[in-house]
Amino acid sequence: MLSNPQIYEIQLRSFLYKNKEKKEIDFIIYEIEIREKYLEEVNKKTDDDFRTEIEKEYEGVEKKMDEKHMEYLLNVKKERLKETIRFTNNELFSLGIYKDRLNQSKTKNTDLLHEGKKLNLSERYKILNKLTGIDKEIRKLNIGDLKKYEYLAIVLDCHPDSARDLMNGKYNSKDRNLDAFFDEFGIIK
Repeated sequence: MLSNPQIYEIQLRSFLYKNKEKKEIDFIIYEIEIREKYLEEVNKKTDDDFRTEIEKEYEGVEKKMDEKHMEYLLNVKKERLKETIRFTNNELFSLGIYKDRLNQSKTKNTDLLHEGKKLNLSERYKILNKLTGIDKEIRKLNIGDLKKYEYLAIVLDCHPDSARDLMNGKYNSKDRNLDAFFDEFGIIK
């Protein structure tokens, strides 16, 4: 699943569509549980269980299977199962790492909230401009306007068109009052 990003995206979107209140981390946990349950069930199986499965697969065949043929099919089934178990364990390992990364990014970002929400682009620009005067400094540069917008876009990790709109006061967003934020960090308004 994680080895094929396209399949992962399709399965994730399907899961999130069916479970609108869930997040990507819930999908990862769900996938881990499925694989753990599968491994648990497989580990409980005995040779008799495998024999029964093989007999069911060959139920409609007219010729009765001899013991030598049964042993061969049993060995093939076990070898395929070993490969499936190895693959499933690798997926579990990858899912576990991905889950840890999602949890880490989730805990890191909680410190970056204002009034319980992430700062939007315009709010980040206002804070940056208040702290560094970046708008004035970029305007002083002896380069074309497009380059100025590109520099700001690099700093803010946004599109140059958004940077242009920010610098020209035309960026459309619903900004919150940042006075409390400025007070909290001792920034002069």
